[in-house]
Amino acid sequence: MKNRYLSMRFGKIAIVAAILAATVYLVMVSVTLAHLEVVSGQRPFDMRPFGYSPSDAATFLDALGIAGRDYYLSHQIPLDMLYPVLLAMTLSNTILWFGSRMPNRRLMHLGVFLAVGSGLFDYIENLGIVAIILS
Repeated sequence: MKNRYLSMRFGKIAIVAAILAATVYLVMVSVTLAHLEVVSGQRPFDMRPFGYSPSDAATFLDALGIAGRDYYLSHQIPLDMLYPVLLAMTLSNTILWFGSRMPNRRLMHLGVFLAVGSGLFDYIENLGIVAIILS
């Protein structure tokens, strides 16, 4: 009975977190990141999955100008600080929801560790972007 209650709770948290994460992601992609791309004429840091060189970063920041940098810090970064925790909650609770039925808990624990770890790396990236913008 206890496992069933926990499983249902994990499921509810996973669904709510997924809806919130998707909403934040859509706002970032369709509003803040789109605005930054229009202002600079270049892809923002968050839309470069293979990273960027120091010269790419300098070119992007020059193209943004002071107003674009302020917008990045005041609009994009707050959303991007919310998104990793929502995604980690979605992934972790989904893994716990379905993993509670698995006999081997090691994979479940590994999945939760990876979900939380990826969120932490996203925060490190965000702090790096803030440092680059402020420097």
